[in-house]
Amino acid sequence: MKFWKYTSAGNDFVIFDKADCPNSSEISSICDRRFGIGADGVLLYGPSAEYDFEMTYYNADGGQVEMCGNGARALCHYARNFSKNNNSILSFKTHTGSYQAEFLTDNLIKMSMTEINRPELNLEGLLPDSCKYIEVGVPHVVIFDKDYDEGVARNIRYDSRFSAGTNVNFVKKHSDEKYSIRTYERGVEGETLACGTGLTAAGIFIFERLNRNKGKVFITAEGGDFEVEISNQQYFLIGPTQFVFSGELANKEE
Repeated sequence: MKFWKYTSAGNDFVIFDKADCPNSSEISSICDRRFGIGADGVLLYGPSAEYDFEMTYYNADGGQVEMCGNGARALCHYARNFSKNNNSILSFKTHTGSYQAEFLTDNLIKMSMTEINRPELNLEGLLPDSCKYIEVGVPHVVIFDKDYDEGVARNIRYDSRFSAGTNVNFVKKHSDEKYSIRTYERGVEGETLACGTGLTAAGIFIFERLNRNKGKVFITAEGGDFEVEISNQQYFLIGPTQFVFSGELANKEE
């Protein structure tokens, strides 16, 4: 099984062709940082009749989830550089949505974020009013002006009102345009160095707090710098991705 290892600001992934799809237990082993390749998740690149490719994503625990913003940019880079699609703009399909990504440079990608949903959810008693909930393909709680606290994050992640669990983001303001973020990701069950959908969720609420419907904000994750842009009621995530190495997964019987 041929694989490609990628990092998107420290949020790292292993990519396989969908024809070589590993099972859930194999994914957990692949993502193990001591006995496997090591990653926050596994991406599968598949064919699509309507789009440039189809994306399937699994967290490090082997569970499949709908979307991963940093993983999507990594898969776009793979599609362009290893599947010989030289287009500077790529479209792709996930299980529940469709996206478009534009290469600003070889390693910097601007991606439309299309699956934004605001379900009615009572957050009373969860945290103070600074706590917000939104779905950006996957569920996110965003907390402003509170230091990262893994115990708090874990309690929220497993709170019964989130039927499939939730990711938890802690956002600090440095100016109207500059912010920092730390994210606890479900499926990884700990902090990751960056989370693309979490960055987008934070950006959406930042624009609302600023009462802006156009422009950019700059958000620094533990692994790197990102931009979230709003234009014509559409949100975009701009961030880096980088190919690290490739190899072949050994047969367990060898």
